[in-house]
Amino acid sequence: NLDLMLGLAETTQLEPDTTLFQNQGDPGTALWWEQAAAQNRKDLNALSYREKASQTAIKATKGEYYPGLALTGGLIAADIPNLLTISNAMNIGIGLQYNLGAIWKTGAKLDGAKARLQQVQVSQSMLSDRIKLEVNKAYEEYLLNSRKIKVYASAIAQANENYRITKN
Repeated sequence: NLDLMLGLAETTQLEPDTTLFQNQGDPGTALWWEQAAAQNRKDLNALSYREKASQTAIKATKGEYYPGLALTGGLIAADIPNLLTISNAMNIGIGLQYNLGAIWKTGAKLDGAKARLQQVQVSQSMLSDRIKLEVNKAYEEYLLNSRKIKVYASAIAQANENYRITKN
């Protein structure tokens, strides 16, 4: 069936790679695996970027509380026949603008931005907890299965010894 699924001839003999089943050495600690998982998970990285964006949105929303300052300038050339002729006149100005409606509206916008930040932080903590649970579960299963392999290896050795004794 595997030959058919891979598109190989049906008579192809597949040999498993047994080097993967060799003892890989120290499995490390669960804490090390959790840190590695946290660094390599792209969804956790994306949530940290969303948190930074939410914090920036809060700062931008707080900026609406303050008045706006504008510097303006211009160059004028006017020619009014028989009355006035001005060439290369410059004007410079500073403007200050404040929206009184921002006093009420900005508070609601700020609350919404803070709520979005809280939502991202809760999502981030939930994902971190889920990653820890998954890593711990996989690590415990790995340790359990490695112990099972050791027990099965000793059972094979005992069975071979029993067979040798029975044969004699």
